[in-house]
Amino acid sequence: MKILETFEIEDCSCIEPTLMDHLEDRYTDMAVMMAADEARLLIDEKEDPVALALHDSKNWFVSSYIFREPELGVIEKFEECGGDIYQENRDDYTDSIREYYCLEMVKEFPGVLEDNRPGRDILVRELLEEVFGSGCIGMKTATDFCCGSGVATSVLNDMGKDTLSFDLDASLISLGVQKKRLDPKRAMCIDGRAASVFCPESDLCLALMLGDINNMNYPIWECMIGEILAIGKKSLISVATERESKMVEKWLEEEDASVTSFENTCDPIYDRFVLVAE
Repeated sequence: MKILETFEIEDCSCIEPTLMDHLEDRYTDMAVMMAADEARLLIDEKEDPVALALHDSKNWFVSSYIFREPELGVIEKFEECGGDIYQENRDDYTDSIREYYCLEMVKEFPGVLEDNRPGRDILVRELLEEVFGSGCIGMKTATDFCCGSGVATSVLNDMGKDTLSFDLDASLISLGVQKKRLDPKRAMCIDGRAASVFCPESDLCLALMLGDINNMNYPIWECMIGEILAIGKKSLISVATERESKMVEKWLEEEDASVTSFENTCDPIYDRFVLVAE
């Protein structure tokens, strides 16, 4: 595991239980208050601190500051414990953190039933080629928004895109990693309402099979539509029903996006109604 290589240790646990917890300052406080006999500080290419590894006489624990700012107490804790300083590219370390949590999910959900029907990947590729044509070639980066077990991600990767993927369902992330559709360094279990914190801008944001969108949960999906637009220079969204399509189109237009919508008769189950926005 890459994080072990980074700190030159044999085993470790991240202090933050999940990737979403990396937004919480209380885990910085927890690290600073830990009893420790050794520390290792990781800095990035700009010499900004990105992580602190602490040893408590038995085990190593790592607290990371990729998605929240480190406090002065982190440096003071390192100086108090004494230890070595390591340096790594920030993007490479972020890959390591994603890998750590993905492998933890595989441990938690080792046996997950396949959730996709045969031929789904072909339909996704055909949809992308139909919508974007030769323009798809110029898209170098992509985000698979609510990726499930990564069928669309595998298509995007096969088309040569550098793809970052996420879903809120840890069991589906586990399935995708086990099926080799998701690269653990490029997949995350996060809430889509915080997607722009974890995902840089990409040429394409692909959000397939959104929903079920109803009168109870629509504020959640409305928020996620805003995140899709924040991430993707162009976005392709699919939903199951015309009612949902009209709701999504309204939200896109309220964000001043240019929207094209159509009914996709080639796939009446997964991607029946399609919206393209930029």
